[in-house]
Amino acid sequence: MKSKIDPLMRHTPVHKIINYRRQIEVKTMDLKNKVRHLYYRKNKSKAAIVKELSISKNTLNKLLTEERQNKRQYNRTVQPSPKLGAYHAWLDEMLTENEKLHRKQQLNGKQLYDALVKKNYTGSYKAVANYIAQFKAKRNKPSIKDAFIPQSFMPGEKFQFDWSEETVILAGESRKIKVAQIRLCYSRFSLVIAYPNEQLEMLLDAHDVAFRYFGGACQEGVYDNMKTVVDKIFKGKARKYNERFLALCGHYVFQPIACTPRSGWEKGQVERQVAIFRSKIFTPTLSFDDFAQLNQYLQARCIELAKEMQHPEQSQKSIWEVYQEEKSHLQLFPGVFNAFSLISTELSKTCLVNVDTNRYSGDCRYANKAVYVHRFAWTIKIYCDDTCIGEHRRRFTRKKVYYEPWHYVPLLERKPGALRNGAPFKDWKLPKPIETLRQLLATKDNREMDFIRLMLAVEEYGLEAITNACQYALDNHILRADIILSTLKTEQPEDRNTESCDAYDVLYQRFIKEV
Repeated sequence: MKSKIDPLMRHTPVHKIINYRRQIEVKTMDLKNKVRHLYYRKNKSKAAIVKELSISKNTLNKLLTEERQNKRQYNRTVQPSPKLGAYHAWLDEMLTENEKLHRKQQLNGKQLYDALVKKNYTGSYKAVANYIAQFKAKRNKPSIKDAFIPQSFMPGEKFQFDWSEETVILAGESRKIKVAQIRLCYSRFSLVIAYPNEQLEMLLDAHDVAFRYFGGACQEGVYDNMKTVVDKIFKGKARKYNERFLALCGHYVFQPIACTPRSGWEKGQVERQVAIFRSKIFTPTLSFDDFAQLNQYLQARCIELAKEMQHPEQSQKSIWEVYQEEKSHLQLFPGVFNAFSLISTELSKTCLVNVDTNRYSGDCRYANKAVYVHRFAWTIKIYCDDTCIGEHRRRFTRKKVYYEPWHYVPLLERKPGALRNGAPFKDWKLPKPIETLRQLLATKDNREMDFIRLMLAVEEYGLEAITNACQYALDNHILRADIILSTLKTEQPEDRNTESCDAYDVLYQRFIKEV
């Protein structure tokens, strides 16, 4: 059987055929407009038009003929369904029951078709799909779900908060990040802050940074029902909010408002901001060394856009100018909020705590004791009661161990051999005089304890004092810890009476003997 498709077009992609037909329609309409203009406006004869446009008389007459407005059309009122007809009653019953179920539990067209096949239905899936569409069209009533009521806000009344996901290049590596988007509803002034994830401490830190940036807080904040904000949803607008989030609200004195589930239009300003800022800020892809540089750029860029963009309601002013008016209505900034989430755990016998699959060290004197981890956006602090026993820069790796060698120094008094092979001391970065002295003592037999005694003394005298003492020892070829430490115990000359100056002579003689 021969194909009805033009052989020249047989291998042409469908979209090209459609575009070709559209071009023909456009050219036909353009020609029709020219013909009617020349005949009715310029009063030219048909012969002159045929000659001028190089078209046939039949084409001319067809273009001049008005299309019938009341052209009869055939509208089929009943769709014959010889194979599906016997199953109409069953389908109607199933579709009626389907409407009563939750959206995620409803059967789709393919599932209903499979059920019909099991009932010996031999027709096509398309007939089933058409019947389902007709059933829904009859049941659906006129809806106002796509209509919205414009909102109006007073200065300092509300802000809206949301998260978005963007792609940036950090330290040469492309990665997806989370961006906190905060927007003042009256002035439309906004701030975006980049974070590695959407954890509670990130949300708390974003508010802390934003309110310092804005110069205060609004009376109310509008949110999704995100888990870091809402613990439980009740009927209506009632919510059980996260305890740490409520502490933030109490600190900045604003009232949280959670949107109705699946009703993003209730915070439409920030929803629209996500799309606008994605094109104006994050396109093309940004590239920075770290989050600190990225966030510094984002703050500056938000101010630039506020100065460039017109306010949608006060078109004679920019967003920045309206923000200057709103700024005086914001709640005064009461001070920095401790934006951390709390983790209760135990310092292991190897003096480590687990935080987000990574492990961080704490003071060895608190091993096997209950501790609290304050997990900030960028730092980790470990507390035992009210004592801080460890502080680290937060890492966003997986299954890594981060040591602070000074946490293990008190153990060296009992386990001096650990200085050679202990994991915390492998990459111990010490001031140059101390490191040089360490290497010199390592070459001598049984002199490791001298170095350990110096490190233990850091807690009493401070690292700077020990560093100066080690430099003095190197300058004078002194390699004994007791002599080095004796220089720290001796008072400075300007603080001493002349009667006790003889002690310096005694100390000097001990230095000479050591050399």
